[in-house]
Amino acid sequence: MVNCTKTQTKHFLAITLAFGLSPLATHAITVDVGPASLSFNSTLSAGASWRVESVDSANVSPGNYEGGEALSSTNDDGDLNFDRDKTFSKIIKGLHELELNYDNIGAFTRFKYWYDFELKDESREHGHGPNGYAPNQGLNDKGYSRLSRFSGIELLDGFLYGSFYLNDSPWDVRIGRQVVSWGESTFIRNGINIINPIDVSAFRRPGAEIKEGLVPVSMLYINVGLNPAVSIEAFYQLEWEKTQLDPCGTYFATSDVIADGCQTLTLGTSVPDRTLSIAPNGRLKRSSDVDASDSGQFGLAMRYYAQALNDTEFGFYYVNYHSRIPMFSVATLGGVPSYFAEFPEDIQLFGVSFNTNLSGYALFGEISYRKDLPIQINASEIVSGLFGALGIRPANTFSPEITLGTRAKGYDLIDVTQAQISTLKTYNQILASDRLIIIGELGFTHILDDLKDHPYGRSTNYGTGSPGDNGFITRSSWGYRLRASLDYRNFMAGVNVSPQLSWSHDVHGVSPTGGAFNEGDKAVSFALNGDFKEDYRGGISYTRFFGGDFNTLSDRDFISATVSMSF
Repeated sequence: MVNCTKTQTKHFLAITLAFGLSPLATHAITVDVGPASLSFNSTLSAGASWRVESVDSANVSPGNYEGGEALSSTNDDGDLNFDRDKTFSKIIKGLHELELNYDNIGAFTRFKYWYDFELKDESREHGHGPNGYAPNQGLNDKGYSRLSRFSGIELLDGFLYGSFYLNDSPWDVRIGRQVVSWGESTFIRNGINIINPIDVSAFRRPGAEIKEGLVPVSMLYINVGLNPAVSIEAFYQLEWEKTQLDPCGTYFATSDVIADGCQTLTLGTSVPDRTLSIAPNGRLKRSSDVDASDSGQFGLAMRYYAQALNDTEFGFYYVNYHSRIPMFSVATLGGVPSYFAEFPEDIQLFGVSFNTNLSGYALFGEISYRKDLPIQINASEIVSGLFGALGIRPANTFSPEITLGTRAKGYDLIDVTQAQISTLKTYNQILASDRLIIIGELGFTHILDDLKDHPYGRSTNYGTGSPGDNGFITRSSWGYRLRASLDYRNFMAGVNVSPQLSWSHDVHGVSPTGGAFNEGDKAVSFALNGDFKEDYRGGISYTRFFGGDFNTLSDRDFISATVSMSF
Protein backbone atom coordinates (compact mmCIF):
# COMPACT_ATOMS: atom_id res chain seq x y z
CA MET A 1 0.00 0.00 0.00
CA VAL A 2 2.87 2.38 0.74
CA ASN A 3 6.02 2.68 -1.35
CA CYS A 4 8.77 1.94 1.17
CA THR A 5 12.50 1.62 0.70
CA LYS A 6 14.77 -0.80 2.51
CA THR A 7 15.99 1.80 4.96
CA GLN A 8 12.47 2.83 5.89
CA THR A 9 11.81 -0.77 6.90
CA LYS A 10 14.92 -0.76 9.07
CA HIS A 11 13.76 2.42 10.77
CA PHE A 12 10.35 0.89 11.46
CA LEU A 13 12.12 -1.88 13.37
CA ALA A 14 14.04 0.74 15.35
CA ILE A 15 10.84 2.57 16.24
CA THR A 16 9.06 -0.57 17.45
CA LEU A 17 12.02 -1.50 19.61
CA ALA A 18 12.45 2.03 20.94
CA PHE A 19 8.92 2.16 22.25
CA GLY A 20 9.01 -1.29 23.77
CA LEU A 21 6.77 -2.85 21.15
CA SER A 22 7.29 -6.33 19.75
CA PRO A 23 7.29 -6.60 15.94
CA LEU A 24 5.34 -9.84 16.08
CA ALA A 25 2.76 -10.94 13.56
CA THR A 26 -0.89 -10.24 14.34
CA HIS A 27 -3.31 -13.04 13.50
CA ALA A 28 -6.14 -11.28 11.70
CA ILE A 29 -9.49 -12.81 10.95
CA THR A 30 -9.66 -12.82 7.14
CA VAL A 31 -12.61 -13.73 4.93
CA ASP A 32 -13.11 -13.56 1.18
CA VAL A 33 -15.96 -11.39 -0.06
CA GLY A 34 -16.18 -12.34 -3.70
CA PRO A 35 -12.97 -11.09 -5.36
CA ALA A 36 -12.18 -8.90 -2.32
CA SER A 37 -10.77 -9.80 1.09
CA LEU A 38 -11.91 -8.51 4.47
CA SER A 39 -9.59 -8.63 7.50
CA PHE A 40 -10.31 -7.79 11.11
CA ASN A 41 -7.71 -7.33 13.89
CA SER A 42 -8.55 -6.84 17.55
CA THR A 43 -6.64 -6.18 20.75
CA LEU A 44 -8.36 -6.20 24.14
CA SER A 45 -6.43 -5.11 27.22
CA ALA A 46 -6.72 -4.32 30.91
CA GLY A 47 -4.25 -2.44 33.06
CA ALA A 48 -3.59 -0.38 36.14
CA SER A 49 -1.08 2.24 37.30
CA TRP A 50 -0.02 3.14 40.85
CA ARG A 51 1.63 6.23 42.28
CA VAL A 52 4.77 5.29 44.24
CA GLU A 53 6.17 8.69 45.29
CA SER A 54 4.93 11.21 47.85
CA VAL A 55 4.02 14.78 46.94
CA ASP A 56 7.00 17.09 46.42
CA SER A 57 6.33 20.35 48.28
CA ALA A 58 7.97 22.30 45.43
CA ASN A 59 5.11 21.28 43.13
CA VAL A 60 2.15 22.34 45.31
CA SER A 61 1.02 25.68 46.71
CA PRO A 62 0.88 26.41 50.46
CA GLY A 63 -2.83 27.21 50.25
CA ASN A 64 -3.57 23.70 49.01
CA TYR A 65 -0.96 21.70 50.92
CA GLU A 66 0.68 22.31 54.28
CA GLY A 67 4.34 23.02 53.64
CA GLY A 68 3.78 23.70 49.95
CA GLU A 69 6.39 25.91 48.29
CA ALA A 70 5.05 26.58 44.78
CA LEU A 71 4.48 30.24 43.89
CA SER A 72 1.31 29.40 41.97
CA SER A 73 -1.82 27.38 42.67
CA THR A 74 -2.49 26.66 38.99
CA ASN A 75 -0.46 23.48 38.55
CA ASP A 76 -1.10 21.15 41.49
CA ASP A 77 -4.56 19.61 41.08
CA GLY A 78 -3.23 16.39 39.59
CA ASP A 79 -0.57 16.10 42.28
CA LEU A 80 -3.11 16.49 45.10
CA ASN A 81 -5.75 14.13 43.74
CA PHE A 82 -3.76 10.91 44.05
CA ASP A 83 -2.11 9.43 47.14
CA ARG A 84 1.07 7.41 47.24
CA ASP A 85 0.59 3.64 46.76
CA LYS A 86 -2.88 4.21 45.29
CA THR A 87 -4.01 3.63 41.72
CA PHE A 88 -4.45 6.59 39.40
CA SER A 89 -5.73 4.47 36.51
CA LYS A 90 -7.65 1.19 36.24
CA ILE A 91 -8.66 0.69 32.65
CA ILE A 92 -10.06 -1.69 30.08
CA LYS A 93 -9.79 -0.85 26.39
CA GLY A 94 -10.13 -2.26 22.93
CA LEU A 95 -8.48 -1.47 19.61
CA HIS A 96 -9.91 -2.82 16.35
CA GLU A 97 -8.84 -2.60 12.71
CA LEU A 98 -10.97 -3.43 9.68
CA GLU A 99 -9.60 -3.51 6.13
CA LEU A 100 -11.34 -4.25 2.84
CA ASN A 101 -8.99 -4.88 -0.08
CA TYR A 102 -9.62 -5.57 -3.74
CA ASP A 103 -6.55 -5.94 -5.91
CA ASN A 104 -4.65 -2.67 -5.23
CA ILE A 105 -7.45 -0.57 -3.80
CA GLY A 106 -9.16 -0.69 -0.45
CA ALA A 107 -10.45 0.93 2.70
CA PHE A 108 -8.98 0.86 6.20
CA THR A 109 -10.53 1.86 9.52
CA ARG A 110 -9.29 1.74 13.09
CA PHE A 111 -11.29 2.57 16.20
CA LYS A 112 -10.81 2.29 19.94
CA TYR A 113 -12.83 2.40 23.14
CA TRP A 114 -11.86 2.62 26.78
CA TYR A 115 -13.24 2.88 30.31
CA ASP A 116 -11.08 4.02 33.24
CA PHE A 117 -12.77 2.87 36.44
CA GLU A 118 -10.44 4.88 38.69
CA LEU A 119 -11.05 8.21 37.00
CA LYS A 120 -14.65 7.61 36.00
CA ASP A 121 -16.08 6.17 39.23
CA GLU A 122 -13.82 7.13 42.15
CA SER A 123 -13.81 10.35 44.19
CA ARG A 124 -10.86 12.71 44.56
CA GLU A 125 -9.97 14.59 47.73
CA HIS A 126 -8.89 17.87 46.12
CA GLY A 127 -10.95 18.09 42.93
CA HIS A 128 -10.34 20.45 40.02
CA GLY A 129 -11.82 23.51 38.34
CA PRO A 130 -14.51 21.69 36.32
CA ASN A 131 -16.11 20.25 39.49
CA GLY A 132 -15.72 23.49 41.46
CA TYR A 133 -13.01 21.94 43.64
CA ALA A 134 -15.68 19.93 45.42
CA PRO A 135 -13.86 17.71 47.94
CA ASN A 136 -14.32 13.94 47.83
CA GLN A 137 -16.29 14.06 44.58
CA GLY A 138 -15.55 12.57 41.19
CA LEU A 139 -13.69 14.56 38.56
CA ASN A 140 -15.84 16.14 35.85
CA ASP A 141 -14.67 15.32 32.31
CA LYS A 142 -17.68 16.67 30.39
CA GLY A 143 -15.77 19.65 29.02
CA TYR A 144 -12.68 17.65 28.09
CA SER A 145 -11.95 16.78 24.48
CA ARG A 146 -13.41 13.40 23.52
CA LEU A 147 -10.00 11.73 23.45
CA SER A 148 -9.16 12.90 26.98
CA ARG A 149 -12.36 11.75 28.68
CA PHE A 150 -12.35 8.89 31.15
CA SER A 151 -14.41 6.66 28.85
CA GLY A 152 -15.34 6.76 25.22
CA ILE A 153 -15.32 5.30 21.75
CA GLU A 154 -13.44 7.02 18.95
CA LEU A 155 -12.74 6.52 15.27
CA LEU A 156 -9.01 6.83 14.67
CA ASP A 157 -7.98 6.03 11.09
CA GLY A 158 -10.49 5.90 8.27
CA PHE A 159 -9.18 6.23 4.72
CA LEU A 160 -9.40 4.93 1.16
CA TYR A 161 -6.21 3.86 -0.60
CA GLY A 162 -5.03 2.79 -4.01
CA SER A 163 -1.78 1.69 -5.65
CA PHE A 164 -1.32 1.93 -9.42
CA TYR A 165 1.10 2.80 -12.22
CA LEU A 166 0.90 6.04 -14.17
CA ASN A 167 3.42 6.67 -16.97
CA ASP A 168 5.44 3.71 -15.67
CA SER A 169 5.72 5.31 -12.21
CA PRO A 170 4.23 3.64 -9.11
CA TRP A 171 1.69 5.77 -7.23
CA ASP A 172 0.30 5.26 -3.74
CA VAL A 173 -2.66 7.47 -2.83
CA ARG A 174 -4.63 7.73 0.43
CA ILE A 175 -7.47 10.06 1.36
CA GLY A 176 -9.16 10.28 4.75
CA ARG A 177 -8.17 10.20 8.41
CA GLN A 178 -4.62 8.87 8.60
CA VAL A 179 -1.16 9.15 10.13
CA VAL A 180 1.87 10.16 8.05
CA SER A 181 5.32 9.89 9.62
CA TRP A 182 8.34 11.72 8.22
CA GLY A 183 11.88 12.08 9.52
CA GLU A 184 14.07 9.80 11.61
CA SER A 185 13.35 10.76 15.22
CA THR A 186 13.02 7.88 17.69
CA PHE A 187 12.63 9.36 21.18
CA ILE A 188 13.27 13.10 20.98
CA ARG A 189 10.23 15.15 20.00
CA ASN A 190 9.87 18.39 18.05
CA GLY A 191 11.79 17.17 15.02
CA ILE A 192 10.52 16.66 11.48
CA ASN A 193 7.70 14.29 12.46
CA ILE A 194 5.04 16.89 13.30
CA ILE A 195 2.36 16.10 10.73
CA ASN A 196 0.04 14.47 13.28
CA PRO A 197 -0.68 15.80 16.78
CA ILE A 198 -0.27 13.66 19.90
CA ASP A 199 -2.94 12.24 22.19
CA VAL A 200 -1.03 12.54 25.47
CA SER A 201 -3.86 10.97 27.49
CA ALA A 202 -3.69 7.83 25.33
CA PHE A 203 0.04 7.45 25.91
CA ARG A 204 -0.51 7.76 29.69
CA ARG A 205 -2.90 4.80 29.79
CA PRO A 206 -1.46 1.41 30.81
CA GLY A 207 -0.48 -0.73 27.85
CA ALA A 208 -0.54 2.14 25.34
CA GLU A 209 0.50 1.49 21.74
CA ILE A 210 1.93 4.05 19.33
CA LYS A 211 -1.10 3.80 17.04
CA GLU A 212 -3.36 4.79 19.95
CA GLY A 213 -1.44 7.97 20.71
CA LEU A 214 -1.02 9.55 17.27
CA VAL A 215 -4.11 11.53 16.27
CA PRO A 216 -5.13 10.76 12.66
CA VAL A 217 -6.02 13.83 10.60
CA SER A 218 -8.09 14.05 7.40
CA MET A 219 -5.70 14.60 4.52
CA LEU A 220 -4.77 13.65 0.98
CA TYR A 221 -1.45 11.80 0.78
CA ILE A 222 0.46 10.86 -2.39
CA ASN A 223 3.68 8.87 -2.85
CA VAL A 224 5.19 8.64 -6.35
CA GLY A 225 8.25 6.61 -7.35
CA LEU A 226 10.07 8.59 -10.06
CA ASN A 227 12.69 5.86 -10.50
CA PRO A 228 14.17 3.07 -8.34
CA ALA A 229 16.23 5.63 -6.39
CA VAL A 230 13.96 8.66 -6.09
CA SER A 231 10.44 9.09 -4.75
CA ILE A 232 8.38 12.10 -3.79
CA GLU A 233 5.63 12.45 -1.20
CA ALA A 234 3.06 15.16 -0.60
CA PHE A 235 0.13 15.77 1.71
CA TYR A 236 -2.57 18.37 2.17
CA GLN A 237 -4.51 18.38 5.43
CA LEU A 238 -8.25 18.95 5.26
CA GLU A 239 -8.58 19.81 8.94
CA TRP A 240 -6.54 21.08 11.87
CA GLU A 241 -6.26 19.08 15.08
CA LYS A 242 -4.46 20.04 18.28
CA THR A 243 -2.37 17.96 20.65
CA GLN A 244 -4.49 16.51 23.45
CA LEU A 245 -2.82 17.59 26.69
CA ASP A 246 -3.14 15.97 30.12
CA PRO A 247 -6.53 17.24 31.36
CA CYS A 248 -6.58 19.19 34.63
CA GLY A 249 -6.84 17.09 37.77
CA THR A 250 -5.40 13.91 36.26
CA TYR A 251 -2.18 12.39 37.56
CA PHE A 252 0.36 13.71 35.05
CA ALA A 253 -1.25 17.13 34.54
CA THR A 254 1.16 19.96 35.40
CA SER A 255 -1.28 22.72 34.44
CA ASP A 256 -4.78 23.25 35.82
CA VAL A 257 -5.85 25.80 33.23
CA ILE A 258 -4.91 25.17 29.59
CA ALA A 259 -6.35 21.80 28.50
CA ASP A 260 -9.88 21.64 27.09
CA GLY A 261 -12.57 21.84 29.78
CA CYS A 262 -10.32 23.63 32.28
CA GLN A 263 -11.89 27.06 32.61
CA THR A 264 -10.58 28.65 35.82
CA LEU A 265 -7.22 30.15 36.76
CA THR A 266 -6.93 30.74 40.50
CA LEU A 267 -4.97 33.81 41.63
CA GLY A 268 -2.97 33.34 44.79
CA THR A 269 -0.95 30.76 46.69
CA SER A 270 -1.89 31.02 50.36
CA VAL A 271 -5.63 30.41 49.90
CA PRO A 272 -7.11 27.02 48.87
CA ASP A 273 -8.30 26.58 45.28
CA ARG A 274 -11.89 25.91 46.34
CA THR A 275 -11.99 29.30 48.11
CA LEU A 276 -10.33 31.21 45.27
CA SER A 277 -12.58 29.59 42.66
CA ILE A 278 -15.69 31.26 44.09
CA ALA A 279 -14.14 34.54 45.28
CA PRO A 280 -15.01 37.54 43.03
CA ASN A 281 -11.36 38.52 42.58
CA GLY A 282 -9.81 35.12 43.18
CA ARG A 283 -9.79 33.82 39.64
CA LEU A 284 -9.54 34.52 35.93
CA LYS A 285 -12.18 33.03 33.71
CA ARG A 286 -11.38 31.54 30.32
CA SER A 287 -12.72 33.27 27.22
CA SER A 288 -13.07 31.77 23.73
CA ASP A 289 -9.94 30.10 22.41
CA VAL A 290 -8.38 31.16 19.11
CA ASP A 291 -8.11 27.91 17.15
CA ALA A 292 -6.10 27.54 13.97
CA SER A 293 -7.64 27.30 10.51
CA ASP A 294 -8.54 23.97 8.91
CA SER A 295 -6.77 25.08 5.73
CA GLY A 296 -3.19 25.94 4.89
CA GLN A 297 -1.35 22.82 6.15
CA PHE A 298 0.67 20.90 3.59
CA GLY A 299 4.02 19.28 2.97
CA LEU A 300 6.38 17.94 0.32
CA ALA A 301 9.18 15.39 0.68
CA MET A 302 11.73 13.76 -1.59
CA ARG A 303 13.62 10.57 -0.77
CA TYR A 304 16.83 9.57 -2.52
CA TYR A 305 18.23 6.05 -2.16
CA ALA A 306 22.01 6.24 -2.71
CA GLN A 307 23.18 2.68 -3.27
CA ALA A 308 26.74 3.84 -3.94
CA LEU A 309 26.84 5.55 -0.51
CA ASN A 310 26.49 2.38 1.54
CA ASP A 311 22.77 2.03 0.72
CA THR A 312 21.96 5.32 2.43
CA GLU A 313 18.55 6.93 2.12
CA PHE A 314 18.32 10.72 2.26
CA GLY A 315 15.12 12.65 2.86
CA PHE A 316 14.35 16.31 2.12
CA TYR A 317 11.24 17.94 3.61
CA TYR A 318 9.13 21.08 3.62
CA VAL A 319 6.04 21.47 5.81
CA ASN A 320 3.74 24.42 6.49
CA TYR A 321 1.65 23.75 9.58
CA HIS A 322 -0.26 25.37 12.42
CA SER A 323 0.70 24.99 16.07
CA ARG A 324 -0.68 21.92 17.81
CA ILE A 325 0.45 23.26 21.21
CA PRO A 326 -1.62 26.03 22.89
CA MET A 327 -0.12 29.36 23.84
CA PHE A 328 -1.41 31.04 27.02
CA SER A 329 -2.74 34.53 26.19
CA VAL A 330 -4.93 37.09 27.97
CA ALA A 331 -7.63 39.63 27.10
CA THR A 332 -9.22 42.73 28.66
CA LEU A 333 -12.24 43.02 26.37
CA GLY A 334 -14.93 45.20 27.94
CA GLY A 335 -12.58 45.83 30.85
CA VAL A 336 -13.06 42.23 32.02
CA PRO A 337 -9.82 40.23 32.36
CA SER A 338 -9.70 36.70 31.00
CA TYR A 339 -7.29 34.18 29.55
CA PHE A 340 -7.51 31.92 26.51
CA ALA A 341 -5.56 29.38 24.48
CA GLU A 342 -4.18 30.47 21.13
CA PHE A 343 -2.74 28.39 18.28
CA PRO A 344 -0.49 30.41 15.92
CA GLU A 345 -0.52 29.55 12.23
CA ASP A 346 1.92 29.10 9.36
CA ILE A 347 4.99 27.63 11.00
CA GLN A 348 7.42 26.63 8.26
CA LEU A 349 9.67 23.59 8.62
CA PHE A 350 12.62 22.62 6.41
CA GLY A 351 14.37 19.32 7.10
CA VAL A 352 16.96 16.79 5.93
CA SER A 353 17.33 13.20 7.14
CA PHE A 354 19.48 10.13 6.49
CA ASN A 355 19.30 6.42 7.25
CA THR A 356 22.09 3.89 6.75
CA ASN A 357 24.14 1.03 8.20
CA LEU A 358 27.75 1.42 9.26
CA SER A 359 29.91 -1.48 10.54
CA GLY A 360 26.90 -3.35 11.88
CA TYR A 361 25.22 -0.28 13.40
CA ALA A 362 21.98 1.16 12.11
CA LEU A 363 22.57 4.91 11.95
CA PHE A 364 19.89 7.52 11.29
CA GLY A 365 19.38 11.19 12.00
CA GLU A 366 17.89 14.49 10.92
CA ILE A 367 18.26 18.24 11.09
CA SER A 368 15.33 20.64 10.93
CA TYR A 369 14.84 24.39 10.77
CA ARG A 370 11.61 26.05 11.89
CA LYS A 371 10.65 29.59 10.95
CA ASP A 372 8.12 31.48 13.10
CA LEU A 373 7.81 28.90 15.86
CA PRO A 374 5.76 30.33 18.77
CA ILE A 375 7.54 30.51 22.11
CA GLN A 376 5.53 31.00 25.30
CA ILE A 377 6.21 34.08 27.43
CA ASN A 378 6.28 33.08 31.08
CA ALA A 379 2.64 32.95 32.20
CA SER A 380 3.36 34.64 35.54
CA GLU A 381 4.81 37.59 33.64
CA ILE A 382 1.72 37.73 31.42
CA VAL A 383 -0.59 37.86 34.45
CA SER A 384 1.64 40.56 35.94
CA GLY A 385 1.24 42.59 32.74
CA LEU A 386 -2.52 42.05 32.93
CA PHE A 387 -2.63 43.38 36.49
CA GLY A 388 -0.59 46.38 35.36
CA ALA A 389 -3.08 47.16 32.59
CA LEU A 390 -5.98 46.93 35.04
CA GLY A 391 -4.21 49.17 37.57
CA ILE A 392 -4.22 46.49 40.25
CA ARG A 393 -0.47 46.69 40.76
CA PRO A 394 2.54 47.74 38.65
CA ALA A 395 3.67 45.25 36.04
CA ASN A 396 7.09 43.65 36.28
CA THR A 397 9.93 45.07 34.21
CA PHE A 398 9.87 42.22 31.69
CA SER A 399 6.11 41.67 31.56
CA PRO A 400 4.48 42.16 28.14
CA GLU A 401 2.71 45.48 27.59
CA ILE A 402 -1.05 44.96 27.59
CA THR A 403 -3.63 47.50 26.41
CA LEU A 404 -7.15 47.64 27.83
CA GLY A 405 -9.91 46.41 25.53
CA THR A 406 -7.70 44.08 23.50
CA ARG A 407 -6.47 40.53 23.22
CA ALA A 408 -2.79 40.29 24.13
CA LYS A 409 -0.82 37.40 22.67
CA GLY A 410 1.30 35.52 25.18
CA TYR A 411 4.03 34.44 22.79
CA ASP A 412 6.71 35.61 20.40
CA LEU A 413 7.83 34.02 17.12
CA ILE A 414 11.35 32.65 16.79
CA ASP A 415 13.49 30.60 14.38
CA VAL A 416 14.85 27.29 15.69
CA THR A 417 17.20 24.57 14.47
CA GLN A 418 17.19 21.04 15.90
CA ALA A 419 19.54 18.16 15.09
CA GLN A 420 19.38 14.60 16.33
CA ILE A 421 21.18 11.36 15.58
CA SER A 422 20.30 7.80 16.58
CA THR A 423 21.99 4.43 16.45
CA LEU A 424 20.80 0.87 16.93
CA LYS A 425 22.94 -2.21 17.49
CA THR A 426 21.93 -5.86 17.88
CA TYR A 427 24.06 -8.41 19.74
CA ASN A 428 23.34 -12.13 19.71
CA GLN A 429 23.61 -14.56 22.63
CA ILE A 430 24.18 -12.00 25.40
CA LEU A 431 23.29 -13.00 29.00
CA ALA A 432 21.76 -16.22 27.67
CA SER A 433 19.30 -14.22 25.55
CA ASP A 434 18.61 -14.60 21.86
CA ARG A 435 19.57 -10.99 21.29
CA LEU A 436 20.36 -7.71 22.99
CA ILE A 437 19.17 -4.54 21.27
CA ILE A 438 20.59 -1.16 22.27
CA ILE A 439 19.28 2.08 20.81
CA GLY A 440 20.33 5.62 21.63
CA GLU A 441 19.50 9.11 20.45
CA LEU A 442 21.31 12.42 20.95
CA GLY A 443 19.57 15.73 20.26
CA PHE A 444 20.53 19.41 20.17
CA THR A 445 18.26 22.47 19.84
CA HIS A 446 19.39 26.02 19.05
CA ILE A 447 17.29 29.21 18.90
CA LEU A 448 18.58 31.66 16.30
CA ASP A 449 16.99 34.74 17.92
CA ASP A 450 18.00 36.62 21.06
CA LEU A 451 15.81 36.04 24.12
CA LYS A 452 16.14 39.45 25.76
CA ASP A 453 12.61 40.86 25.67
CA HIS A 454 10.93 38.54 28.17
CA PRO A 455 11.58 35.46 30.27
CA TYR A 456 10.16 32.53 28.28
CA GLY A 457 8.73 29.25 29.45
CA ARG A 458 9.18 27.83 32.97
CA SER A 459 6.31 26.70 35.16
CA THR A 460 4.44 29.34 37.15
CA ASN A 461 5.38 27.26 40.21
CA TYR A 462 8.62 29.23 40.24
CA GLY A 463 7.20 32.73 39.83
CA THR A 464 8.47 35.60 37.70
CA GLY A 465 12.03 36.50 36.82
CA SER A 466 14.39 38.09 34.33
CA PRO A 467 15.69 36.78 31.01
CA GLY A 468 18.71 34.61 31.71
CA ASP A 469 17.47 33.36 35.08
CA ASN A 470 17.62 29.62 35.65
CA GLY A 471 14.74 27.53 34.40
CA PHE A 472 13.68 29.80 31.53
CA ILE A 473 14.07 28.81 27.89
CA THR A 474 17.68 29.10 26.68
CA ARG A 475 19.10 29.56 23.21
CA SER A 476 20.80 26.14 23.25
CA SER A 477 19.80 22.85 24.86
CA TRP A 478 20.68 19.19 24.47
CA GLY A 479 20.11 15.74 25.89
CA TYR A 480 20.08 12.05 25.09
CA ARG A 481 17.96 8.90 25.41
CA LEU A 482 18.98 5.23 25.74
CA ARG A 483 17.11 1.94 25.74
CA ALA A 484 18.36 -1.65 26.07
CA SER A 485 16.19 -4.70 25.51
CA LEU A 486 16.92 -8.42 25.90
CA ASP A 487 14.84 -10.96 23.99
CA TYR A 488 14.39 -14.47 25.34
CA ARG A 489 12.50 -16.42 22.68
CA ASN A 490 10.61 -19.49 23.92
CA PHE A 491 11.80 -18.80 27.45
CA MET A 492 9.47 -21.51 28.67
CA ALA A 493 6.60 -23.42 27.06
CA GLY A 494 6.00 -20.95 24.24
CA VAL A 495 6.48 -17.84 26.39
CA ASN A 496 8.75 -15.06 25.09
CA VAL A 497 10.22 -12.65 27.64
CA SER A 498 11.83 -9.24 27.16
CA PRO A 499 13.31 -7.18 30.03
CA GLN A 500 14.02 -3.53 29.16
CA LEU A 501 15.91 -0.61 30.66
CA SER A 502 15.29 2.98 29.50
CA TRP A 503 17.17 6.16 30.43
CA SER A 504 16.52 9.84 29.67
CA HIS A 505 18.77 12.79 30.55
CA ASP A 506 18.32 16.47 29.65
CA VAL A 507 21.90 17.63 30.05
CA HIS A 508 21.92 21.36 29.39
CA GLY A 509 19.50 24.18 28.64
CA VAL A 510 15.73 24.43 28.23
CA SER A 511 14.04 23.85 24.86
CA PRO A 512 11.31 26.04 23.33
CA THR A 513 7.68 25.39 24.21
CA GLY A 514 6.78 21.78 23.47
CA GLY A 515 10.45 20.85 23.11
CA ALA A 516 12.43 17.95 24.47
CA PHE A 517 14.87 19.29 27.07
CA ASN A 518 14.61 20.78 30.57
CA GLU A 519 18.06 21.02 32.14
CA GLY A 520 18.84 18.35 34.73
CA ASP A 521 15.66 16.30 34.28
CA LYS A 522 16.24 12.55 34.31
CA ALA A 523 14.01 9.49 34.04
CA VAL A 524 14.68 5.78 34.31
CA SER A 525 12.30 2.94 33.55
CA PHE A 526 12.50 -0.81 34.12
CA ALA A 527 10.06 -3.06 32.27
CA LEU A 528 9.41 -6.77 31.87
CA ASN A 529 7.23 -7.75 28.92
CA GLY A 530 6.16 -11.17 27.73
CA ASP A 531 3.90 -12.91 25.27
CA PHE A 532 2.49 -16.40 24.81
CA LYS A 533 2.12 -17.71 21.26
CA GLU A 534 2.25 -14.09 20.05
CA ASP A 535 -1.40 -13.51 20.97
CA TYR A 536 -1.41 -13.09 24.75
CA ARG A 537 0.80 -10.42 26.26
CA GLY A 538 1.58 -8.95 29.62
CA GLY A 539 3.96 -6.44 31.12
CA ILE A 540 4.95 -4.59 34.25
CA SER A 541 7.08 -1.45 34.48
CA TYR A 542 8.46 1.03 37.01
CA THR A 543 9.32 4.62 36.05
CA ARG A 544 11.14 7.16 38.19
CA PHE A 545 11.50 10.90 37.47
CA PHE A 546 14.26 12.85 39.21
CA GLY A 547 16.89 15.56 38.83
CA GLY A 548 16.55 19.14 37.67
CA ASP A 549 15.73 22.23 39.72
CA PHE A 550 12.56 22.94 37.71
CA ASN A 551 11.17 19.44 37.25
CA THR A 552 7.38 19.47 37.62
CA LEU A 553 7.23 15.65 37.32
CA SER A 554 9.71 15.03 40.14
CA ASP A 555 7.08 13.29 42.30
CA ARG A 556 5.14 11.33 39.64
CA ASP A 557 6.98 7.99 39.87
CA PHE A 558 4.68 5.12 39.00
CA ILE A 559 4.24 1.40 38.37
CA SER A 560 2.07 0.05 35.55
CA ALA A 561 0.86 -3.45 34.78
CA THR A 562 -1.13 -4.63 31.77
CA VAL A 563 -2.40 -7.78 30.06
CA SER A 564 -3.76 -8.03 26.53
CA MET A 565 -5.10 -10.47 23.97
CA SER A 566 -4.94 -10.10 20.18
CA PHE A 567 -6.97 -11.95 17.60
